[in-house]
Amino acid sequence: MSGGKNIKHRIRDKFLVLIILTIIVSAGIWFGCGYYNETIYKPVSPSGEDKTVDVEINRSNVHDIHEILYNKGLIKDKNTFRLYLKLSGSSNKLKAGKYEFSSDMNVPEIINIMVNGKTKKDTIRVTIPEGFTTADIAALLESKGLFSKEDFLKAAESSNLDYDFLKSLPERSGKLEGYLFPDTYEFAKNTTPEQVIDRLVGRFDSIFDENMRNKAKDMKMSIDQIVTIASMVEKEAKVESERPIISAVIYNRLNAGMKLQIDATVQYALGQWNDKVYTKDTLVDSPYNTYVVSGLPIGPISNPGKASLMAALNPEKVDYLYYVAKKDGSGSHAFTVTYQDFLNEKHKNQ
Repeated sequence: MSGGKNIKHRIRDKFLVLIILTIIVSAGIWFGCGYYNETIYKPVSPSGEDKTVDVEINRSNVHDIHEILYNKGLIKDKNTFRLYLKLSGSSNKLKAGKYEFSSDMNVPEIINIMVNGKTKKDTIRVTIPEGFTTADIAALLESKGLFSKEDFLKAAESSNLDYDFLKSLPERSGKLEGYLFPDTYEFAKNTTPEQVIDRLVGRFDSIFDENMRNKAKDMKMSIDQIVTIASMVEKEAKVESERPIISAVIYNRLNAGMKLQIDATVQYALGQWNDKVYTKDTLVDSPYNTYVVSGLPIGPISNPGKASLMAALNPEKVDYLYYVAKKDGSGSHAFTVTYQDFLNEKHKNQ
């Protein structure tokens, strides 16, 4: 009987050991899988806290890529990285080159970039906002490290590009104002000011297409007049829906023989974009100051986007002659037909 009990005890003990081993192995596998997923599929830095790192890979260091990436703070574990590299079959597919990685990329993303040879471009991306002046663009390009703003402004003044819409422009400073189209561009780091100017003016040429040119002709307006009106709309309108209404006010005042008295033209003439225009500011002697000159200013006061160009070509059919900014901070305006209503709105929104 005792022998039978011993056998049962041994079987039970072995079974318990097997269960314990199974639990340990399972826990190890669970932990290992969790650690693997943590180090492979989760980036070093969460989105919003990332940093950009440049890495150069060549034949001499490609086998040490795990060390390089780890030392650069781009991966969490060298061994799991090497394991993933083997399991994914990417070990012999990494391409040499200069790469730009972010610490919010996970391992598959980093490897995919190297396998596909998506090397760092020697270019600079620049987004020129709508309504920027030539001087604004010059300062922006300088801040991006392309060249000095002085070189850009000098090139803009001496430019002799062969576009039909530039040939009949009147003599004025800032002759390309209005034609440096605002958009996002990729420039090579060795790009010259002349090449940038050609790109921007060329972009305007493609945007202001045949339909827009024909529309200007039907309105008996030159391209320069349309661009000038669009440039004022761009500076005055803060709300998209008001662009064609502000455009209509400009046309209505022109047709009525009234001075435009647009504050943005004063600010352009002064070279200062202050929040408020004072009475003394409106007296500045400048062909751009529409408090002084009759009709349109001598040229555009900014580089308008397509929406403002379309507004200049398609003014709203309204009788408004005046508008005043509302004080609610929305950027919208109150529009009026009579001067007395304008004064009432102005008093209300002071």
